[in-house]
Amino acid sequence: MQSQTISDRIIKRFELMEIYDERFQVDARRELDKNVRITAGKKDNLIVVEVDDVSPTRAAEMANVYIEELRELSNGLALTEAKQRRIFFEQQLSTTRTALNKAQAELQDTGFRAANLRSEPKAAAESYARTKAELTANEVKLGALRRSRTDASPEVQQLTAAIDSLRRELARIESPDENGQGQNYTTAYREYKYQESLFEIYARQYELSRMDEARDGTFIQVVDAATPPEKKSRPKRLQLTIAGFFAGLITAAATLTVAALRRSREHHAPASSHAV
Repeated sequence: MQSQTISDRIIKRFELMEIYDERFQVDARRELDKNVRITAGKKDNLIVVEVDDVSPTRAAEMANVYIEELRELSNGLALTEAKQRRIFFEQQLSTTRTALNKAQAELQDTGFRAANLRSEPKAAAESYARTKAELTANEVKLGALRRSRTDASPEVQQLTAAIDSLRRELARIESPDENGQGQNYTTAYREYKYQESLFEIYARQYELSRMDEARDGTFIQVVDAATPPEKKSRPKRLQLTIAGFFAGLITAAATLTVAALRRSREHHAPASSHAV
């Protein structure tokens, strides 16, 4: 809230350069700092914004606008965990979409027909694709999880066990000899179904991360909104009274000193006589 970014937004919004009669932004910013006090409570965690201005209404509006600007700036700067997941799956989804289009083109180039899959039934190819896609997705998820978790954490251990199981299942599916007739069709079809399954997995994860990001915004709650003050904040009467008292003492002391000096000069002045 005390950053240059928010200060400049406040200056522009309320045209403070004209109000403060300043030619340069830096001078208006310095004048604004003099009129604004922002404190954070150590016990209650409340942020208090106080604004001094010749206009009570404008002072209240400025204090409330500080909260608005804080919300906007926080939402722009905060890279939450949900946002990181959304960006990650968005990138994976884009990469997989390209690979899926490529696999589809290669499948079409082989002259693929469903009847050509005689060396391996369609169900087996789809099972292979789903298993491999799930394995790839879990491996990627494990890599992302290890950025914030250790290998000893339950989440990492559980995901590692699932990956090992999927690898064994994939090895079992791949074990039969694939050198028979129709291998080109089978290989192309497998790759296409794999990329299709992987794309569906990333699409679901991407939508979930988007919903999480929408709920994971910076939450700032206003306890007491600023209202136009009923009394002037400064100059304070007590300060004026004390300043007037000391000014009176100084004036009185100066007057007495001048009077004392004048009497002293008259007392020590040399006497003169004149005879005719």
